[in-house]
Amino acid sequence: MKNKRKKENTEPGPVSPYSSVKSTADDVVIMHIFNLVEKFPQISEKKITFFTGIAAGLAHSFMRKVAAKGWVKARQISAKRWLYFMTPEGFAEKSRLSVKYLGYTLRTYKVAQKVVEEQLELCRRNGWEKLVVAGSNELSDIATLNIAGTKGLALSGKVVNDSEFAAHSKKAGVFPYSQIKKLEFDKILVCEPGFAEWMEKNDNHLLIEKQVDILGKVMESSF
Repeated sequence: MKNKRKKENTEPGPVSPYSSVKSTADDVVIMHIFNLVEKFPQISEKKITFFTGIAAGLAHSFMRKVAAKGWVKARQISAKRWLYFMTPEGFAEKSRLSVKYLGYTLRTYKVAQKVVEEQLELCRRNGWEKLVVAGSNELSDIATLNIAGTKGLALSGKVVNDSEFAAHSKKAGVFPYSQIKKLEFDKILVCEPGFAEWMEKNDNHLLIEKQVDILGKVMESSF
């Protein structure tokens, strides 16, 4: 009796909806490494880890990747020091990534603008006139500017992570997360993931129903 061979599944497997997010994040790290190597040829992996904000093991993996691709060359000049330099292929890849990243940021801005406008219109229709913006990034700036330009809506304040408040303390209408309950508002426009984490850590469940997840809606619409 002949053994029947199992039919191989040639259909592609499922693709994560966040695969493009990882790809873009990797491109940003590589762009950062290119800039660092170009500016500081004798930079160490330890400093690359510091400036990129990623783990040491991950920084090492990225350095191996750019070297394997022939984008960056390394030459040992002493027992503990290496000299890195960009290759012509590296400069070409940097140019390609620059164009790609510019297109990505412009596309994301358009998506963010559209999402913010839709959510502010929702707030206006429901009579949620007093709004708080949570975040200190570009998305929070877009939300803040749009509130100012939308008739019938008012900005009660902008809240930022307590650890970042010192850098914003001289700006009018900016408060640390921990002071949000002192503000009078109808809804919170959440523009950064740190706020949701702070809410959960500080057991502020009563504020959950007041949140409008702007960041989440932008992510869903972008990829």
